[in-house]
Amino acid sequence: MMRVAAAMMALLVCGVATAAELHVPSQYGTIQAAVNAASNGDEIIVAPGTYTGTGDNVVNMLGKTVVLRSSSGASQTTIDGQSVRRGIMCGFGETPATRIEGFTITVCKAIWFDQDDD
Repeated sequence: MMRVAAAMMALLVCGVATAAELHVPSQYGTIQAAVNAASNGDEIIVAPGTYTGTGDNVVNMLGKTVVLRSSSGASQTTIDGQSVRRGIMCGFGETPATRIEGFTITVCKAIWFDQDDD
């Protein structure tokens, strides 16, 4: 009986995933690279600075349930769309558990699209 209990406990422990902390830019050069690598439940911590991007977005949250936060607050951490892209794209199934905290988001462009268009 003790062996069965020990085996069940081992399965429970192995099956428990822990949330990771992903750091920008020390581990990931861009916020988007960290989002790409993140799993649901992870926390992305962004150091002070101004972050820009390429394409239509600085950051696309990709429908992930993560916390994206600056380490030093909005006065020191900026997402800059450079007048040509969105700051942060949330449009692929994010939930209220997806949190974005502590950024100044500036000089962004609204880009509308119809998800039904191919």
